[in-house]
Amino acid sequence: MMCETCERDPCVNPSFCAASRKADREIGQQRLPPGVPPGWDRMSLDALWARLNQARSTPQSTVEAVMVCVRERGLKALEERANIEQLLRCDESARAKINDRIARLIGRCPG
Repeated sequence: MMCETCERDPCVNPSFCAASRKADREIGQQRLPPGVPPGWDRMSLDALWARLNQARSTPQSTVEAVMVCVRERGLKALEERANIEQLLRCDESARAKINDRIARLIGRCPG
């Protein structure tokens, strides 16, 4: 059987070719985009779909984006479509952070 690495039959240097294939696999796994699970190419489509679509925590940048809008335009910003969509995608922890920061912001405002 022909070696995949050196393409000889029989393999010229089995230990080198095995080490080379192992290094190629490790390099390939390191280059996966964030969120792509190792072994994705051997997973069923259903398992991969479930893994890629599992709940994740809300990025801090989403919280900051909502807060920038609130600071710039006040509480009316929370009625804007873009902010409503962001808030709907937030997990409980992120919504609690936003509520807490808005409460502190309102507390500082003269009133």
